[in-house]
Amino acid sequence: MSPIDTQVIGICRWSYPAGVGDFRLTPENLNAAHETLYDDSRMKHRLFLLRNVVLPALRAQTDPDFTVVFLMGDHLPEPYRTRVLALLAQVPQIRPVFMSEGQSQKDVVRRLMLETRNPDASTVAEFRLDDDDAIAVDFVAETRATFREILPLYNRTGLFGVDYTRGIVMMTTRNSCEVKPITARWWAPGMVVFIRPDIPRSILDFHHMRLWHEMHTLMHADKPMFVRGIHHNNDSSIEKFGKRSGRYPFDRSRTQSFMQERFGIDFRKVKRHWKQNADMFLGQPAAISLAAE
Repeated sequence: MSPIDTQVIGICRWSYPAGVGDFRLTPENLNAAHETLYDDSRMKHRLFLLRNVVLPALRAQTDPDFTVVFLMGDHLPEPYRTRVLALLAQVPQIRPVFMSEGQSQKDVVRRLMLETRNPDASTVAEFRLDDDDAIAVDFVAETRATFREILPLYNRTGLFGVDYTRGIVMMTTRNSCEVKPITARWWAPGMVVFIRPDIPRSILDFHHMRLWHEMHTLMHADKPMFVRGIHHNNDSSIEKFGKRSGRYPFDRSRTQSFMQERFGIDFRKVKRHWKQNADMFLGQPAAISLAAE
């Protein structure tokens, strides 16, 4: 473990069918949730994002001392179960977990995060990713460095929240795939919660938009730290992101090198594959398959 014994743990819920009401778009019963979450076109889209957005950023971390718990439902069907496990095996820090479906996501995540903790750590730094998000290549390293900055305040209660406010949105439509700079407060992929190991709460126990009600917090706005996806089956109201956000200077002529250097993402490849397969991802017939990629 790195200086001051900071254990870094992430959680990614990969199409986990949580209990009714946990997500804004959750269907009224589990069978309907299966039809929605395990739809063929949706699964192919999620695998595309996993392969080209989520995993490259985790693989490229400058500090490799971290764990990401990958939560999936125990009814995840083939061939997607085999495909996702093959992809996750490329990142040794990932711990794939299949859990019984229909449970409260907060309860499941809390249980998994608590059992992953090292009780001897000075602190546990928890972060969360949706299955269309990415973190900057120095996210883990910056998290540990930030803890040294906030240590006196953290010691008061054993809780502290950090918000990395600069990031990128990756927006896709049928005919386009583009990235834009954004500054936004308390977006989930840019958030870290430092928790004393003996406190029996985890990151999902705190509403990300109201974290400052529960603990001391700090906002960092010096460099982009996350990528957030905006697409046809997103489960968040991010179509309204402009109301509570801003921009920072961004040289579009360097988009490819920026995404590669900052997030480990080959954006030219992402854009090309999206355009080739957009109809399939959107649920329309397509001749191109991603199975061999």
